[in-house]
Amino acid sequence: MKKILIHASLDFANKMIEAKDYIEDNYNKFMVILPELKRYQNIRDIDGDDKSFTKIKNRLTVDNIKNVEKCDVLLILNYSHRGIDNYVGGNSFIEMCIAFYLKKPIYLLNDIPENMPYTEEIKAFYPVVVYDFINLIKFIN
Repeated sequence: MKKILIHASLDFANKMIEAKDYIEDNYNKFMVILPELKRYQNIRDIDGDDKSFTKIKNRLTVDNIKNVEKCDVLLILNYSHRGIDNYVGGNSFIEMCIAFYLKKPIYLLNDIPENMPYTEEIKAFYPVVVYDFINLIKFIN
């Protein structure tokens, strides 16, 4: 059974869950891994506890790296966000770096974002743009 790691901005947590459900419900030879989908920014932004937030962020980063190690392929749901078409956030970019280093296929749901500080690096990973989950399954079969 192939393992697909799906990642996106946490603002798209529901989209990640929908993608997981769709893939697992329609293609029984795939298992989907998701990152932890809980937000912790209130610890920093409301409670003012930057130290605890940083400690949690550290743990989540390690967990995300372990997820990349466990998966067979990485899918980034790069929807338009924060005024940027096909946004790839920092954590998704880190996962792409790890997947690239581990020689794991990288898929983007939408085109590579333009005008981001790391657009050129994303291009150098040669991600495959799939546009929908049906194409994703065709590529990874």
